[in-house]
Amino acid sequence: MAANPYPPYLYPSQSLPSRSGFYPWLNRHNGSAGQNYMPSYHHYTHNLEEIKNICKIRFYHGSSFCGTVDMYINGMKTFKDMPFNSASSYLSLTPGAYYVEVFPSGTTYPLIMHRKITIGDTPNTVVLTGKEDDPRLVVIPENHTVPHNESKVKTLHLAPSHDILQIGVKGRDVLYPSLPYKHQTDYLGLTPMTIEFELKNPEKGELLHQSGFIQFEPDKVYTMIIYEDAEGTLGITLLH
Repeated sequence: MAANPYPPYLYPSQSLPSRSGFYPWLNRHNGSAGQNYMPSYHHYTHNLEEIKNICKIRFYHGSSFCGTVDMYINGMKTFKDMPFNSASSYLSLTPGAYYVEVFPSGTTYPLIMHRKITIGDTPNTVVLTGKEDDPRLVVIPENHTVPHNESKVKTLHLAPSHDILQIGVKGRDVLYPSLPYKHQTDYLGLTPMTIEFELKNPEKGELLHQSGFIQFEPDKVYTMIIYEDAEGTLGITLLH
């Protein structure tokens, strides 16, 4: 078997034991069914020593197997009643170590996933993803620096039924010919514009999803998440 050409993307975090165990697994990759979705933003319910411009963290619920969830930080319910494919607002915290737990909404049993994370002075998105028997909590570091009047985007492949996806612009360039599941791209700089994306099976050339028009605005940084719902339908969510 050929060596993986994509080096691991290392996260400043540790794992806690869980029912399935956890190991850092999201790697960096350089590089029409379903629907487009701009998530609703759920505000946090507790002030965890909120400090502006120190460290920002948000939560994205990307596991269609888990239903609506609550997220706890250091034992306090911080984001509540979050449905699949939704994202929270950013919460500002002091850099350091935090315990993150995810439960079904309105209860503290059963535990879906827990993890100790260490966050520095850069923004982070904590992502709940994985398969039904193997949920994962992953910390995605972000870089919000962008030249004036420009934008940039990176892509995460979080659709567990598709080992590899080809990502391209409709009728134009292929951006990533073979993006593996559980990998992310580097940031791609963009002149603000409207783009239609296509997701294909790279081996068969089969069109799996067409995004419709997605608008990239100036002075914004985006994370484009490829997700899969409970019926196996692909979709694209854009976080900014």
